[in-house]
Amino acid sequence: MPKDIIDVIDTAVKIGLGALISRVTTYFVANKNHFNDKAKVLIKKKVSILEYSTENIEPYFHALNRYLSRIDGVLRAGKVQGGSAIDKALLINIKKVDGDLLEARKERSIAVSRLKLIGANDVTKHLSVINLIVNELRSLAIFEKTLPNNEQLKDFKDRFENEKNKFYKSLECEFLAIHS
Repeated sequence: MPKDIIDVIDTAVKIGLGALISRVTTYFVANKNHFNDKAKVLIKKKVSILEYSTENIEPYFHALNRYLSRIDGVLRAGKVQGGSAIDKALLINIKKVDGDLLEARKERSIAVSRLKLIGANDVTKHLSVINLIVNELRSLAIFEKTLPNNEQLKDFKDRFENEKNKFYKSLECEFLAIHS
């Protein structure tokens, strides 16, 4: 009889330990799976924000390119010399592309906010520099009502292209950081 009791206790302890090990293992596996699922959702959301931002920055870049091209066309046509005052008809012409640029700023602003939300500060830094370039150009053309000369226009174009390339490079780094 004492041997039967010991066998029963032994079996109970083995079953209890097996159940405990099973519960602990299940807990850790479920916890790890939940953590991995959260990480996947976060990665998916970051990628979505980066894609959204890229798509919504493009119209802003396109509008700025059209703005610079419009001024370049005016200078090349010889209608106005750089540094001289813009007449009313030409100002209306430039204000059309200026309106497009201002309209594109709305989506740019939303994109910048979302990029900041995911911590893509390097990406937003380049957009801030581009915004400063735009403000300089608009200050000259819209508020001072003068066109930049050819050298100034080339400087605006070069600075814009340089920062745009840096923007895309930093965006690429963000994508790579997500997947590494």
